[in-house]
Amino acid sequence: MTILDSLVTYDLAKLTDGNKALLVEKEIEIGKLNEIRLILADSSTVVKEGIESPLFVPSGLETGIKVTPPKDLISGKTVEITIVFDLANSIKYVDSKYMLEPVAKIVE
Repeated sequence: MTILDSLVTYDLAKLTDGNKALLVEKEIEIGKLNEIRLILADSSTVVKEGIESPLFVPSGLETGIKVTPPKDLISGKTVEITIVFDLANSIKYVDSKYMLEPVAKIVE
């Protein structure tokens, strides 16, 4: 089930120290939520020392970043799922290019 299919841009470096961004707010079917996939745009970039460079995201356009939520969906309940990215360990400089090897987890 696709919950959000429009392109939205987030600066993950600004979503630190308790700053959050709402990805989606929507009613979905009751049951088990097996995984969340974040499909990244091919225009993702890294800015280091004021210089913007392309960010290569393996499978980012096809299968995306996958995280597994620990929640069952219960009728009438609101569920908040927070995805935390460890940017310091997710972006690598390999073979003269920046690559995203996401380190992400869900917190309750």
